[in-house]
Amino acid sequence: MEAINNIYQHNNRLMNFAMSLTLNRNDAQDLVQETYLKALLNREKFTDDKNLFGWLSTILKNSFINEYKKKKRYQLSDDVSMNGAVTGSNAEVSVSVNELEKSIDLLEDDHKTTFKLFTSGYKYKEISDITKVPVGTVKSRIFFSRKKLSEMLVAYGRN
Repeated sequence: MEAINNIYQHNNRLMNFAMSLTLNRNDAQDLVQETYLKALLNREKFTDDKNLFGWLSTILKNSFINEYKKKKRYQLSDDVSMNGAVTGSNAEVSVSVNELEKSIDLLEDDHKTTFKLFTSGYKYKEISDITKVPVGTVKSRIFFSRKKLSEMLVAYGRN
């Protein structure tokens, strides 16, 4: 446990690692600070006094991945404009929220339920627990739901 007291000795290495992930100095600093906070809050879980940097870099990497997933999960809500249309980076793409919801409702029940849980922010494991199906099945249903929705929107001449 003595190694955890020297947590800040790895600041430069953690900052370099965070910069390689975020490509932005401010985001990297935030990520390193979050890493320190999580490490200090969970110091009782640190058992290998010889590999503090490994433990810290794992916390940093997982924090980055979780934030990335959260941003991707809420990207749809960021794309909803004031008039109720969903717009993408392509100026030709414009789907009303109602059209999208109707398309989702056309999915098979098990796919629809899984997809709605996913778009509501639930994680794969949480969806697995709720629907009582393996995580692999959850991932597969979400993948095929996205594919089917994309095909539907292309069929409607919207994509």
